[in-house]
Amino acid sequence: MPNLLASIVKKSIMKLALIWVLVHSAFFAFSMGPHELAILVNDSSIDSIMLANYYSKLRGVPESNIFKVELPNDVFDPKTQIKISQENFTKYIWEPFQNELVKRGLESQILAVAISCDFPTTLTTSPETSITGAVFARNEFPSYEKINSGEQFSNLFAGPVDDKGHILPSLSFEEQRVKLANKMPLPAMMLSYTGPRGMTYDAAQNYVISMASADYTVPTGTFYFETNEDVRTKCRLWEYPIAESLLSLVPEVKVEIANIPPATNLLIVGYMTGNRFVKPHQMHLAKGAFADHLTSFGAAFGEGGHTKITKWLEAGAGFSAGTVTEPYAIWSKFPSAVIFAHYLNGCTAIESYYLSVASPYQLLAMGDPLVKPWAKKFNVAMKEIPQKISGKQILAIDDKVVKHNIKNRYYWIVDGKVVGSGKRFIWNSTEVKNGRHKVRLVVCQTFGTVRQQRFVEKTVVVTN
Repeated sequence: MPNLLASIVKKSIMKLALIWVLVHSAFFAFSMGPHELAILVNDSSIDSIMLANYYSKLRGVPESNIFKVELPNDVFDPKTQIKISQENFTKYIWEPFQNELVKRGLESQILAVAISCDFPTTLTTSPETSITGAVFARNEFPSYEKINSGEQFSNLFAGPVDDKGHILPSLSFEEQRVKLANKMPLPAMMLSYTGPRGMTYDAAQNYVISMASADYTVPTGTFYFETNEDVRTKCRLWEYPIAESLLSLVPEVKVEIANIPPATNLLIVGYMTGNRFVKPHQMHLAKGAFADHLTSFGAAFGEGGHTKITKWLEAGAGFSAGTVTEPYAIWSKFPSAVIFAHYLNGCTAIESYYLSVASPYQLLAMGDPLVKPWAKKFNVAMKEIPQKISGKQILAIDDKVVKHNIKNRYYWIVDGKVVGSGKRFIWNSTEVKNGRHKVRLVVCQTFGTVRQQRFVEKTVVVTN
């Protein structure tokens, strides 16, 4: 480790640890749940439809949160293309999605977007931007000049911006929206890329199935930072000791900063480096780990010569990220090493990612947005309700199962839409049509500094 970085560690480790603990003691992060996630589907692609259906069922994303758009082949062919103009992105993807979101009355509920396969990865703006960056910006890029230089910072970025290591708490998207109001971006993550140089559809399907079982596994292994003399590593090298000081507070995991690849038998719970070529399949990755290798074309699937981020997903990583165009070695355009601290704190992949990227506009985020290996598991149950319902029905938590405390939050959802809150709620079933409906209880419970959420759902028949 260079002398400067060793000095930073020595002088700052206790100060950083104290800042992290004190800052987090005053806030609670609400790890987001499936009812707050929209899924964007290319209705012209059977693969896109099938992958979205698999993912929604595995994760419990309500059917009302699935949004289908049609991309004609003369606009975008997923077998031969990766790019789309901003004009066509607006016409065929953004505007249909936004119009349907408002029509369904979900614009205040949806906090993030999962993009299924068979979508373009890149917008032909100048400079080029990613589809996740475009959705994040709500299709309004504030300054292309600042995007190119990496100076267009996200409102969600929690730091650090220099080696002093000032970091904001792991605020959830829900809390961020309260704070930012109409300036809140729309975080997005692509589930997989199945076009040229990407994954096969079968591999993508197996991936989403695998990640559904990664939650609550609390893996114990090593966060590995591989160093080298490449500028791709050097631009983030100052972040490594900051992350090390935070991660070292958790005795169940280890941190290693080394200039050689990890041993093949070493369980890796997080990996970061800068390199054109990496060999994910030669690493022992814990299911759900975050891994990336800062390089120019990690998600530029039309370009050869660089390992693609899909290789991380195939090797068991929960999510990764890569740029869709030449980004230059600008640290702000890539995930900060502190991403592992947010993830270890119990945040979901998508929350951890956007808390950690200063300028995400050219970066393609890919993986399972809801995967959360370090989240805490707890029991959820509602009191029995009749299978057939008419008129008003009392909905209540089963307090023999749910451990209640004053910090808990309870939400009642019917057919994917939040209709009430509290331990006990009176639902007026006359407000829906007769027939089958899904009633869901979401319980948010606090563990340390992160308020996790789980749900239970029952199907009832309304007979008014």
